[in-house]
Amino acid sequence: MINDRMIEIEESINKLTVDLLFPIRTSKTVNKEAFDKLYFLLDELKILIKGELIISRKLVG
Repeated sequence: MINDRMIEIEESINKLTVDLLFPIRTSKTVNKEAFDKLYFLLDELKILIKGELIISRKLVG
C-alpha cells in the first residue's frame, strides 16, 4: 500500500515538472500553485520513506 502511494506521488511529481519548468523557461515566472502541490507531495513522501532502507532510484532522481 505504501509502495502504491509512492508510485502515485512519483507520477504526480513527473506531471508537475511541465507545470513548473515551462513558465520558468518561457516567461521567467514561477507557477506558485504547482510549487505548492510539489511541496505537499514531497511532505507526504517524506513521511512515507522515513525509516525505509531501500528507495527507488527513479524517485530519488
